[in-house]
Amino acid sequence: MDEQEALKVLKGGTKDYILRQIEEKRDLLRPFMKLAIQPDNPLAWRAAWAVSYSMKQNDPVVQPFLPSLTSLIPVKSTSLNRELLKILLQSDLPEDLEGQVFDVCVNFWENTSLQSSVRYYAFKFMVQVMEKHPEFEAEMAYLADPMYLDSLSIGIRQSVTKIIQSTFGQLHK
Repeated sequence: MDEQEALKVLKGGTKDYILRQIEEKRDLLRPFMKLAIQPDNPLAWRAAWAVSYSMKQNDPVVQPFLPSLTSLIPVKSTSLNRELLKILLQSDLPEDLEGQVFDVCVNFWENTSLQSSVRYYAFKFMVQVMEKHPEFEAEMAYLADPMYLDSLSIGIRQSVTKIIQSTFGQLHK
């Protein structure tokens, strides 16, 4: 399948239709990834969304795109940033790329005017890295400070609070 066929699926379908098409035609995942890393394409975020919902953990189709994907963020589109982070959360990154994304995620998290959903996935990524690299625990404990939670939407604030409590125990009750 090529990008034109993937575009037709993205433009002409509901969420269920798009996901069903990818499930039935697994070869759509590659052109969707190609579209997802085109930040000027207005459908890039939707392609990235479809990939994040359809991919397997460490999906071999996604792996070749990880260097391009990590060099893209941050992009202007908050929707695309969110969906790219969702893909990265399901991918094992080499340490250099992981560090690059971690730094971007810290910037996202500290930007309290940024959309709550982007900050949520950035925080999840940072916690995932910290679990692999405990030396980040002190920095993460600082970043889990309540001052970063106030600007989050109520639902996301509750989700982040649960993550903080399960990760850091009673530290921030």
